[in-house]
Amino acid sequence: GVDKKLVARVETAARAFFALPISTKQKISMEHGGKAWRGYFPVGGELTSGKADAKEGLYIGEDLPPSDSRPLHGRNLLPSDTDGENLSTFREDINTYMGEMKKVAEILVKAIAITLGLRPDGLEHIFRPTATQLFRIFQYPPVAIASDILFSNKKSPPLSPEKPSPSTPPPLSKPPASSRLWGVGKHSDYGMLTILHQDHVGGLEVEGLGGDGMWIEAPPIAGSFVVNLGDMLERITRGRLRATPHRVRSSETHTRISMPYFYDPGWDVIVEPLHLPNIDEEDEDVEELNAERTVMRQDADDASSRQKRWDNRDMVSEASRPYGEVLVERVAKVFPNLFSDVMPT
Repeated sequence: GVDKKLVARVETAARAFFALPISTKQKISMEHGGKAWRGYFPVGGELTSGKADAKEGLYIGEDLPPSDSRPLHGRNLLPSDTDGENLSTFREDINTYMGEMKKVAEILVKAIAITLGLRPDGLEHIFRPTATQLFRIFQYPPVAIASDILFSNKKSPPLSPEKPSPSTPPPLSKPPASSRLWGVGKHSDYGMLTILHQDHVGGLEVEGLGGDGMWIEAPPIAGSFVVNLGDMLERITRGRLRATPHRVRSSETHTRISMPYFYDPGWDVIVEPLHLPNIDEEDEDVEELNAERTVMRQDADDASSRQKRWDNRDMVSEASRPYGEVLVERVAKVFPNLFSDVMPT
């Protein structure tokens, strides 16, 4: 298993970082990270489906040399050792944590391959030469504080170390009173697997399989991780394993920390729908059962036979291209202003 003390150290350091003055946090803002897309963003600085999220965060990845010119690759921007006693080993602990998450992800990928009727190494080609690994640390302020930051010019009052330091992005239009402030709205993750540590506060919700608006709480369980399936896993399985739509309900009274780790296809890998033994055999069995029926079952690759996604996209039929292109396109929608600054067309 993953060392609980390691998880606790990373979470403690995250709280120490978010409690720093906004001026200190902005020293490692994402604008300084260039196209490596690393560093800090304030509350309201990230968009989901075009709406500002009520959270602040750190974008992190594999700690690579600055000479790596690929987007979303390079050196992590992290606080200085002198910014606080709990931050002295932050970089080392993050690198160790990501290494442990990679081990967990590799085990999960093997288990998924077996479930799909493949050899344990049957999905390894998707992660060659190496998987794309990304890590995020988010802090969700209580509703009142987040609203004050997002929807007014008024600065929030000083906060205790348990609460986030205020930031002052441009104010947004005040939503109707009936509109709920979400930490992050409904979405699914881009890649293959997300392995999430969340603190004790809770607020994560996943949509039921019917896609009919039924939401299920994913409460924190000590010593466990939440695993979300991503869009690329839905694509390779031709929709049989579906990406997990999820959202975060902000707490009225508590600050929430979450730490998602993303294990995604190799940067240059062209992710294609696969022909999988268990799925193909299931299709044949169903067709035999329906042989005498007037309306035959449509092939599983037909978009009309698949349940519609939350965003109405058809992951199976989309054009094939390297995963790196897919990821850059998605992240550009999350940080449109930053994208235009660091990756001009």
